[in-house]
Amino acid sequence: MFNLKSEKDSPEELEKAFILFSKNRPESVITFEDLKAIANELGETMSDDELKEMIFEANHKKRDGEVTK
Repeated sequence: MFNLKSEKDSPEELEKAFILFSKNRPESVITFEDLKAIANELGETMSDDELKEMIFEANHKKRDGEVTK
């Protein structure tokens, strides 16, 4: 499994990653489908449950399948 954030990530690096993952959409969200596509592109073999857990960890307030800024 890959880690989306490390303790060394600067706000600028996180912003760049967010733009990449969200495909620079105006609504500024990362969807489950975005995360799954990127995991596949990177050759990561992760279950849907693992990906959903990553989204939940990034956005504790809602389990709507999206990460917002």
